[in-house]
Amino acid sequence: MGAPTGVKARAALAIALTAAGCGDGQPEDPRARLALLAAERGQGAGPPPGPAWHFRATGTVGFATDGEILAQQAELWCGGADRMRFIATSATGRNVFLVNGADGWLWTEGGDWRAYVSPELARETLLRWELLRFPWGWLVEIAAAEPGATRFERTAGEVPMTVELDESGMPVAGECQGVRVEVGDWRAVLGGVRVLPHRWTWSGPSGRRTENFQEIREDVRYFDEAFRPPAGGAPDRLVSGAGERFGVVRARMWRVPDAAADAPMDAPCWWDRGGVEIAAVMLDFEALPPAGATAAEEADWWLRWSFVGTTEAAAAAGAQLSRAAKDAGLEARGEVWVRRAAADGRPHGQIALLPVAGPPR
Repeated sequence: MGAPTGVKARAALAIALTAAGCGDGQPEDPRARLALLAAERGQGAGPPPGPAWHFRATGTVGFATDGEILAQQAELWCGGADRMRFIATSATGRNVFLVNGADGWLWTEGGDWRAYVSPELARETLLRWELLRFPWGWLVEIAAAEPGATRFERTAGEVPMTVELDESGMPVAGECQGVRVEVGDWRAVLGGVRVLPHRWTWSGPSGRRTENFQEIREDVRYFDEAFRPPAGGAPDRLVSGAGERFGVVRARMWRVPDAAADAPMDAPCWWDRGGVEIAAVMLDFEALPPAGATAAEEADWWLRWSFVGTTEAAAAAGAQLSRAAKDAGLEARGEVWVRRAAADGRPHGQIALLPVAGPPR
């Protein structure tokens, strides 16, 4: 999908407004305006059902310094309005910045973790989360604004912030207590139709920089440990492979006669279901079962958490699934399944599953 601020997008928006009975192109009903602002981004008026996802972006960052641009590789993990991991990699090594609520840390290649509480980074994290999801959660502010407004203000906790839109209803900038970001290069998120800004230009107390992301994913979820240093002050160990895919899927679990040890993630493998070891394979809902297979669960819908990590991380994911389902308003319909992988302390493909009632609403 191309940038949504072109002629076709504006025409589609005008047609939708007219159909909604808004002759001047601006709906008086704030819910109608929120829905139209969301549609401009290729998304519904509210987040889809299921647990909230996180974001992972990879690309480059250019720091403006002494009249020159210092370019580095960049990787961003955004896990909420106050949880962020930013990795900047240059020829001399990595710098890892963490924001976790009121806490923050910095790790530099070859050094130790140190506390790095930065109000500027905290404000950036809030702006990222809101702009990645806008207009979700902004109904009250849209209702309080004049019809046709292109600037909205809100307070998150005690922190005021603003979002600015262009004439077609797309966000172009955000500001929060002296930190400003301008966004552009709107493209469809990898694997979806919703559009996200891939260029972020920041200005604030620490100067000016521009992030150009080649890829942004939103089918990921991160453990809490992704946003705090390893225990005991150990060096940073998390890499891109720690990204997790998390969401509700429609599939069938089939019990099979046998499975290979540490098989590929999409092949028959051994699973732990409530302490019982079962050879099984998960397939798409409409796929034919393997020869000799029998249904392992009646469920058609599953909360699925897959990632690259250790067996200990897989056990932790399984233990958290029921709570995650409850928090998302999903009804559990059975025991948690955890894929058996080699317990050698090294990262392997891991999957934790929970059958849930569906389809999700």
